[in-house]
Amino acid sequence: MMKKLICLALTLVLISQTLFAQDYWGKDKFDGIKKVKFGIKAGTNIASIDQGNSYDYNVGLGFYVGIVEELILNDMLSLQPEILFSRVGAKDKDDSSTTYILDYLSIPLMLKVYFTDDISFQMGPCFGFNLYSKGHNKAKTNNFTDVKKFDYSMALGAGYELNDNFSITARYSWGITEIRSKEDDRNSVFQLGACFKF
Repeated sequence: MMKKLICLALTLVLISQTLFAQDYWGKDKFDGIKKVKFGIKAGTNIASIDQGNSYDYNVGLGFYVGIVEELILNDMLSLQPEILFSRVGAKDKDDSSTTYILDYLSIPLMLKVYFTDDISFQMGPCFGFNLYSKGHNKAKTNNFTDVKKFDYSMALGAGYELNDNFSITARYSWGITEIRSKEDDRNSVFQLGACFKF
């Protein structure tokens, strides 16, 4: 199932490249800017787990890295699908030596609204597929094994374009679905990062 989802995501990116490449590159009524942009992005995840019934959680640090494609629809709107490896998790509030780690293949689909040439507002769904989960402490025990394979969240953010190729972004995503079968635990992630597009 996981392999099929990864192949589907990559196929969608390739199809969109084929459909938009000829019409969206080069000079036109949008002043010659590239209308399909590809890039890489990376940054820090400041994550926690909200609404937990079984534990109280503190913030944990993680990271994300991946690829993006921006399809510019007009001079105000664009659509940006992303494929990211994202590490999130949290720390046990009562025992700081206990850390919970969750690794996801994350696929956000962001609608970007440009208020100016440089500043954008972003919003959209994020589909996560769990690759790895672990809870460990000094005794190195694993007590976080019942994590669901699929996670759905919504994201809001903003971006600032430093130039045609480089931008910085801030984004917050909150979990809609529970990450564990028997607990009301949901991911909560604030992201800070940078993106280089070419």
